[in-house]
Amino acid sequence: MSDIDDSGTNLWGRTDESEFSYAVAIPGTNQQVLLRAVQDRDICAGTPAFPSHGHCVWDAALLLADYVQTSCCGAAAAAADEGDGRFQFRGKKVVELGAGVGLVGMTLAMLGAHVALTDQDYALPLLAKNVAVNFAAPAVASQSDAIATVPVVEKCQWGEPFESCGTLASWTKSVDVVVFSDALYHETACLLLIKTLCELVSPATDVFFSFETRNATIEANFMLQLEEKFDVEEISHADNAQAFARFKYPDELFVFHARLKANGKT
Repeated sequence: MSDIDDSGTNLWGRTDESEFSYAVAIPGTNQQVLLRAVQDRDICAGTPAFPSHGHCVWDAALLLADYVQTSCCGAAAAAADEGDGRFQFRGKKVVELGAGVGLVGMTLAMLGAHVALTDQDYALPLLAKNVAVNFAAPAVASQSDAIATVPVVEKCQWGEPFESCGTLASWTKSVDVVVFSDALYHETACLLLIKTLCELVSPATDVFFSFETRNATIEANFMLQLEEKFDVEEISHADNAQAFARFKYPDELFVFHARLKANGKT
């Protein structure tokens, strides 16, 4: 399914660790929250025909988490009244698609967003474990001045209808932000991802996504298909030096922002 290098060579050994720690700075305070991303291939096993790579933190997820939190802190510093709104996440409805261990979504929840962490069935137990580890009520209250919200974990099979009683169904066309990272691993799955995006978002929804180049043909086809329905812009490394400088990221890592075109509805 994928030519992802799972050896850990490009990931500082993260795939060999049982847990990855990640610091989230709380805007307007001197506080940091330490997220613990449990990495467990046995819990997130997939199937023999469709192996899962959702058991660990990948570079693209780490970069996107860095980007959203530095954007949030920068917006808070620039506008104390939070009137700008575009990159302020507190109180926003956020969906992470193909969440894996849920690092990006959990980061946004620590920043005060209402978050739905979504993935296929096999990934949900690991997502639920990570929520339980990081969002026990006393720990959240003590670490983040109670701005954090507890994410919900929900199945989302791309291309299929949302569960009728679920969060995605209730947030359809009203979700504020959608995020996903390293999701461009299979051509058919990419088309289904675009279908799900079109069903979920409105032209007012901000979509942020990241990926590391692994299959140029699949990635180029995804971008062509996406740009038929979305206005897409690459997030400049030069203009976002703080986010891109936290670690020595590979040059092949990219972050994009997209919004559904007014006529982009399927």
